[in-house]
Formats: sequence, C-alpha cells, structure tokens
Amino acid sequence: MGEERDLVVIGGGPAGAAAARAAADLGRPALVLEARPPLRGKPCAGVIAAGALGLVEERFGPTPADALATPALLPAVRLHLGPRERYDLRPGWPAVRVLRRAFDGHLLARSGAEVRHDARVERIDLPTRPGAPTRLLLEGGEALLARCVVVAAGATSALVPFGPGRRDLVFGGRVRYPGRPPEGRDLLLLGAQALVAIDPDGPDGVSITTTLKRPTDWKAAHAAGLAFALGPLGLALRRERGAEFGWLARGGPALGQGAVLLAGDAAGLCLALGLGLEAAVRSGLAAGAAAAAYVAGDEPEPLRAYRRALEPLLQRRTAEGRAAALVRGRVTGFDEATVLGQALSDAPLARRVVFGHRLHRLVRSLDRAEAPPRGFPL
Repeated sequence: MGEERDLVVIGGGPAGAAAARAAADLGRPALVLEARPPLRGKPCAGVIAAGALGLVEERFGPTPADALATPALLPAVRLHLGPRERYDLRPGWPAVRVLRRAFDGHLLARSGAEVRHDARVERIDLPTRPGAPTRLLLEGGEALLARCVVVAAGATSALVPFGPGRRDLVFGGRVRYPGRPPEGRDLLLLGAQALVAIDPDGPDGVSITTTLKRPTDWKAAHAAGLAFALGPLGLALRRERGAEFGWLARGGPALGQGAVLLAGDAAGLCLALGLGLEAAVRSGLAAGAAAAAYVAGDEPEPLRAYRRALEPLLQRRTAEGRAAALVRGRVTGFDEATVLGQALSDAPLARRVVFGHRLHRLVRSLDRAEAPPRGFPL
C-alpha cells in the first residue's frame, strides 16, 4: 500500500513552504514533494506587501539580503490608462521586491519539513470512506499514504480537479533589459486585455512583465509595453538580456475536497494586480494549520477549518470582480497598501468611471471560463 505519512505537501514554492512551516509550528512536520528544482526562474515581478512580508518573517525569520531585489522598496507606483493619462498612487506602506529564486529557496529551507526532490506525483486517489488515508501515486510506481494532503503544485498542476469553483490560467512573460531603470513601478492598462508592469531590475536594468489571457497575444502586448517604456516613460533600454514565461491561476477559488487542500495558484487565489505572493503565503499557512489540526485530532473537517481561516483573503478575492469597487478605486492587492481612489480623487467622475470600467473588464477577462491556448508565442 505504500509508506504512511501524517501530512504530505505537494510543491515546494511559497505556498507549500508556508503550509509545511505552519504544520511544523504545531508539532506536525510534513513531507514536501518537489517535482522540479525550486530555484528556477518565474515570470513574477516579486512584489509583496510589507505587512505580508512581516508575516513571512515572523514564521521564517529575517529575509536574507541576497533574496531582496535592488532597489528593495518601490518608492512610487503609477497607473497609466494611456500615453498621456497617469495616476500616481501614494502608498501608505512600502512595496517590497524580492528575488524569487533566493526567496523561494529561503522559505523552503526554513519550512521545518523533510523535502524530497525529483518526486513527481502523478495521481491522487481520494479515500472511499471517511477518515481513510489518501493515496498518492508517484512517478516510477512508488505509493504514499497520507492522512492529509496540501496541494501547492502551482497553476498548471494536473492534481487540482477537487472541490467546487473554477480555476483558469493566465499567461505571464517577463523580459529583462539593461538600461536606465524607472523610479518605482509603472502599470499600463492595455485596453481590457493585458496588464504591463515596468519595474527596476537592479541598478542598471528594467523588467517588463506582461499578464494576459491568451499567450498568442503576448508578443503584441509586450511590444506595446516596450514602446511605452521607450516613448512616454523615456527609459533607455538596450537589447534584452533574459526572459521567463509561465502560468498563474485565476478564477476559483477551489480549496479542495475532504482531506486534500489546495493552496496558492493551485487554488486559483492569485490577486488582481500581481500580488500573488501574499495569497500564496497566507493560503499556505492557513492550509498547513488546518491540516495539522486534523492530523492531531483537534479538527474533524480540515476543509471547513481552512475555508474559515482563509475567509478574509476570499472576501478580498471576491471583491475585486465588482465594478463598483473598482470605480471607487479599491482593488485587491492594493487594498492594504494604496487606495486607488486617492490617486483618482482629483479626476472628474467621468474619468473615474472609465478607469474603473476598463479595469473591471480586464479583471473579468482574466477570469473568463474558456481554456486558454497552450504554447509560448516565441
């Protein structure tokens, strides 16, 4: 039947490491199965709220200096409706930028878990009776039995057909250029189809991250962002020096079934404007705590406990799809940081309505039901 474990976490990214850390803190160390090397490139700008980073450091210790980007703080955030319409966001908290390879490696090393690399789970067999263990079938034929499982295997994992809700994929591409970096972060809305983030990439570089539904449209959207950086922003860019592509999850949430819990991108919990690291960490901590309580016999229904602990994040995730909230300038990811209404306070009501409508259409387009085409547009 296979080796028996109390708690198995599938995936060693921020959500999986957070789940393992929460369980270890409650005296229930987990086994983390990581199919691929965790220190790999990801199409993520690596922005996390200072409050969320404070939560990370409470559980994992201080963030190493080599895991912080340069500059580590974003002094300004600017939202552009077009070449000649800009709104400056006045953050009431610092936005912290991290380097994902080093940051993810730090979290996994401090997770308190036993980590097994090159361990790919091919199938999860749910138990046929309440309280029975879940069976995990690994590549190569090995089987594991687990009393509780947390799936944090990312957006494209095939191990997420559990629970209600819908989980769609969004394509992201990040291209790095040498050149004069911008001061802070610029967000460009390309109609209702794509969001482009232009960030400093070290003291002598710029990164352009494009998020959209259809990867076949990525090249045109990136070209528009590049032209915007060279034109209205006046950045001095030279030939690209690296690119990363991948998927993140929207829609949902789908939190799991029985004693199988989903966290992070596997649950479709990415937040609206790219602050998915916070959702990954918060959902991982909540899933790990619920799983540990279930294993200890203190919680008969881990999914219910997980949903209860995650309710504040779920409320924020639901609110981002409401057009009225977007028109008022309250957008998930910035709610605890910057209220867009402050930036729009001097704009005429008609412009605020236009801005909210366009942002609402973008959020809805990223959540639409049809499956995206696969493949990289390169």
